[in-house]
Amino acid sequence: MMERWLGEPGRQVERLVVGASERLGEVAADALERASERTVRLAITGLSRSGKTVAATAIVHNLLRAVEHPELLPFLSVVSERRLVGARLVERADLHLPTFPYRQSLALLTGEPPVWSESTDRINRSRLALRFRPAGGLARLARDRVSLHLDIVDYPGEWLLDLPMLDQSFEEWSRDVFERLGRPPRDRLAGDFLAFVGPLGPAAPLDDETIGRGADLYRRFLHACAEEGLTLLQPGRFVKPGREISENAPLMAFFPLPARPENDPRALRALLERRYDAYRDHLVHPLYRDHFARSDRQIVLVDVLKALAGGPHTLADMRDALAVILRSFDHGSAGWLRRIFAPRIDRVLFVATKCDHVPLEQYRNLQQLLEEMITHASGEIRFEGARTKTAAIAAVRCTENVLGEHDGKTLPMVCGLPEGRAEKVALYPGEVPPRFPSPQAWSAMNFRFLKFLPHGLRHAETEGLPHVGLDHALEFLLGDRLR
Repeated sequence: MMERWLGEPGRQVERLVVGASERLGEVAADALERASERTVRLAITGLSRSGKTVAATAIVHNLLRAVEHPELLPFLSVVSERRLVGARLVERADLHLPTFPYRQSLALLTGEPPVWSESTDRINRSRLALRFRPAGGLARLARDRVSLHLDIVDYPGEWLLDLPMLDQSFEEWSRDVFERLGRPPRDRLAGDFLAFVGPLGPAAPLDDETIGRGADLYRRFLHACAEEGLTLLQPGRFVKPGREISENAPLMAFFPLPARPENDPRALRALLERRYDAYRDHLVHPLYRDHFARSDRQIVLVDVLKALAGGPHTLADMRDALAVILRSFDHGSAGWLRRIFAPRIDRVLFVATKCDHVPLEQYRNLQQLLEEMITHASGEIRFEGARTKTAAIAAVRCTENVLGEHDGKTLPMVCGLPEGRAEKVALYPGEVPPRFPSPQAWSAMNFRFLKFLPHGLRHAETEGLPHVGLDHALEFLLGDRLR
């Protein structure tokens, strides 16, 4: 009826009203669910190839098997105290979102030959219902059994890096990008893009060919950075677009511009700014609003070994990426009223993943190196009232600890099946430093981190997946909510 009175403006107002009404309904339903059920939304965050999909698979599968096989999670108190009654996957209310492909991922890990899950290219969610007996107190008196719903989201790690753009204008984002372009190895990799953007002035053409050329060169630069092991790459969808957006859409065709008091391509800058804003509003904001803003607990997966093997620039870049990302989340203590209506992340676990790629004796060094990488970020989170912890884990263990000869010495090694090999090998990967190496120390370091495959998991479908430290991680993240 409104459109008959006001035409197109009326239709726009009507769409806004309908959209706001639907959103209010979602918020009300969410609050009602939190008030009536025990629900934990676990944000599994991490950069690309940090092991998010494998971690989600291991969490779901081992919780499903923990009643019959409590030895899987001995340090998760609800399991060790035999209070876990059962677990099952249940349907979520948001049926428009894809379900996390848990069974497909498990089939890859336990297949012949076994392989790791492919990096995801879309958002997937799952819900696990856990039925348990309360540990004691009023809850035990009120009910013999209670339930906890555990919601898990899996998504491309590249998209996580877009979240800081929500608080940046095009000018601010461009300034940060060009500041990084002045440091190695980006200065070397950005040659073609810088040669293109350098001559652009007030008469710069606004045609699709010119803009497409700039966007393509910038996209190629980002892919070159990824191949070098760098992680702070924005926009993330220029590296991994996903299924719901075409790479040919105008909001996927923009690039940063350097600040120029004189000879500035003002018209081009205005056009690129509009596309940047559209990218942020239509792709980044919904990701944060629908999948991260309502999280209760957070696990941050960091492939420290990959960054360490890449050298000082790669390690520093990963440290910077983590700092930038963590500023985008709402951390702090959460009482019951805030938990229902305005949830905040009140526990954050920082994890150095794939710890089984180094000997057991080096786990502590790996954890300490991660602690140094996130010192400032974890301090800020604790200041806001949230609890933090660091750990070294392997969501799916694929090596064994052995002793072997290296340079005439008997040393702790790892033994596993490397990718592309038919036989297991015993390997001394080098020693992980407990802190950031000095420039002089890097030259003396010789790391050899192989990509080991899962193996010997034929019975894991019924018996669970072997791991290192997953139960400790779950106790920190969920233990208090499973009391």
